[in-house]
Amino acid sequence: MMSADDGQEAAHVEQLLAAARSTALAARHCWIATVGEDGAPHARVVSQIPGVPGEDAWTVWFLTSKASRKAAEIRRDARVTVGYQHDPDSAYAAFGGRAVLLDDPSELASRWNPAWNAVFPAGADDPDAVFVKIEVERIELWNLAFKVTPAPFGKRAAVLRRTGSGPWAREP
Repeated sequence: MMSADDGQEAAHVEQLLAAARSTALAARHCWIATVGEDGAPHARVVSQIPGVPGEDAWTVWFLTSKASRKAAEIRRDARVTVGYQHDPDSAYAAFGGRAVLLDDPSELASRWNPAWNAVFPAGADDPDAVFVKIEVERIELWNLAFKVTPAPFGKRAAVLRRTGSGPWAREP
């Protein structure tokens, strides 16, 4: 049986997840930070691809070149952070997790958007095209519209963590 405190905590976690989702959906582009060969973070803008129905809502997808620096860095160290910013809500969300590169032809074909042919002329059959799939394990967020940062309000970001596809929990 769930206690009142457990119910309040679950409701708060859902509020944090809603704020993170809102921030990510409101952002036109996101940033991905990878770990460079020298151990330093390297960040660049990418356009995320919406997931498909039935897929974990906390999986981030985007398309890149197999020959890109980001792909090489992901092959070397899968730890990444994807950042979103939405100025009207004074909001940001940072999603951390492990990235994998997927070049399976059936995966490429099932998710392919013809607009990407401008970058990958052979479409889903382009040998340089690869999806990056990030399974989010940690969310850090700040959102004034949702007022979700821990007390005292405004001193630090709210943080959620999960293991695998398990439930989310707040970090103290």
